[in-house]
Amino acid sequence: MTMTGKRQYALGLLLLFAVALWSQDLLYERTDGRSLTIDSLPDSRMTLLLFYDPECSDCQQELFVMRHSSQLRQAIAEARLQVLAVCTEPNDSLWRHTVSEMPSTWVPVMLRSDNWFDSPYDLSSLPAMYLLGRNREILLKETDLYQVLELLRKTE
Repeated sequence: MTMTGKRQYALGLLLLFAVALWSQDLLYERTDGRSLTIDSLPDSRMTLLLFYDPECSDCQQELFVMRHSSQLRQAIAEARLQVLAVCTEPNDSLWRHTVSEMPSTWVPVMLRSDNWFDSPYDLSSLPAMYLLGRNREILLKETDLYQVLELLRKTE
């Protein structure tokens, strides 16, 4: 491998595991058919991106835990956090069934971008969670609810 190749490889690894990268704005579709981007969300709070597949049992379990988390509900009620629940599978009927079970305070969307392959989001394993700061920087990458709630406690 040439020196340039080694540098590119090292940079790729750094980007894969780095935190505080800027989130890439992807195109999402809301349940009413309108398009949504991360940049169009209110920036007065952190954003929890939850990527899930409606047929994934691990995703269903995580959604259940999140729906019943009083700490998560409190952070949303205090306008410190918003949840963007991103369905990665293009199956409208499954997505809409999942949405009907989500809290009304969440923003359920379906991923409509094809450019997520080039994004900092690793969707090879679902569910996948990313916590974005108020300026859309990635604070936690490939995280879990416990780490999100811990960070929220520290920033109160």
